[in-house]
Amino acid sequence: MTAHKNLSVAVPWSLSHYIPLNGFHPLYRALFDHAPPNVEFHAWDNVKLSNRFQRDIEIRDIVLRAANKENDKLKEFDSQSIAKMYGEHFWPPNLALTDALAGDIEFHHTAPYPSLKRPFVFHCESFAPVFLPFSQQGSGEFKNHKELRDHYHRIFANPLCLGIFSHMPETLDNLSRFFSDPVIDRKLFSSKIGLSLKAIADRDIPEKAALSRPTFLFVNSAHQNPANFFRRGGHIVLRFWKEFRASGHDGLLMLRCTKPSDEDLLDYGVDVSFLKVETGQSIIWAEDYLSNYEMNTLVASAHFFLLPSLSLHSVSIMQAMTLGAIPVVTDTVGTSVYVTNDELGIVLRGVRAAIWQTDPNTGILIDRYVRTPDLDDSLASQMTSHILALLDAPDA
Repeated sequence: MTAHKNLSVAVPWSLSHYIPLNGFHPLYRALFDHAPPNVEFHAWDNVKLSNRFQRDIEIRDIVLRAANKENDKLKEFDSQSIAKMYGEHFWPPNLALTDALAGDIEFHHTAPYPSLKRPFVFHCESFAPVFLPFSQQGSGEFKNHKELRDHYHRIFANPLCLGIFSHMPETLDNLSRFFSDPVIDRKLFSSKIGLSLKAIADRDIPEKAALSRPTFLFVNSAHQNPANFFRRGGHIVLRFWKEFRASGHDGLLMLRCTKPSDEDLLDYGVDVSFLKVETGQSIIWAEDYLSNYEMNTLVASAHFFLLPSLSLHSVSIMQAMTLGAIPVVTDTVGTSVYVTNDELGIVLRGVRAAIWQTDPNTGILIDRYVRTPDLDDSLASQMTSHILALLDAPDA
């Protein structure tokens, strides 16, 4: 992009419908914070846009008419067609606003919804969310793959699509296998990814306490989404903590998340009576939402960042490594981009073999979230043995 004398980038945003796409994902904050001076970014501010609509009826009517035109286009499609469902999911007002957004080029992430009125680039992490709402991570299936291939081929093979980027090799391989088109293959690029220094660097972040009483941290997601506790491995962490304390070691376990119900914890094999005894002693629950600075401080205070998750969480891993907390992660697809076992962190084995499989219809690698008690037992045991071994070898 720096080859252009001046470049204006449109970053589509929504009024309400893109909560599943995480708005401005923290993976891309560096794009905004460290952009070259000749690159400008344009995005809708939902609050300002809403206020403008309330006080300016003429502008509101212009957008409404544009949205109605987009809606009329949808009526031309069969009610069960991929094109109709795609347009309804991304919502005619959003499509109209994307078209109206200033910029020479569009930047899309996670799932594409380009205006196809100007060039665009696309970046994604995992393969399945590219096809939202038709595919979800962990679903273990890829329905209507022929129709999906046709619909998204029209988007990615379009000359206005300048490039498709991912920092995960498996994602690029899946895209190549799924479309089997040399035109799209030429648009696939491996990207580097990192955190914005402005999101991490802070002189006031405290130093860690002594390792004689190590601190462990579990965070349910970078967005502090309360629904991710079990898929992120919170129950594995609590089961590890019981084994850790039974071994005679002292420490502090901090959990930045909403505490699940006792019934749900019991269902996932957590000893609730142990939890009640230790809460307030060796276990601290931080259930309130934390600011960026507060989260950085919490991560920086931890010696170990516990993430025995079914899926990759890039931001959490990079944040932990940047702030000096040892990441304890699983071997799910994508982890190898960041963590090498016993060098840059601890990698627990078994998740990749248990939940990832090759789809027989498309040849792509997909994941299926399933309850596997034996895997839970193994992950908790591996976490205990690896961490105890590390603590017993302080030079490591």
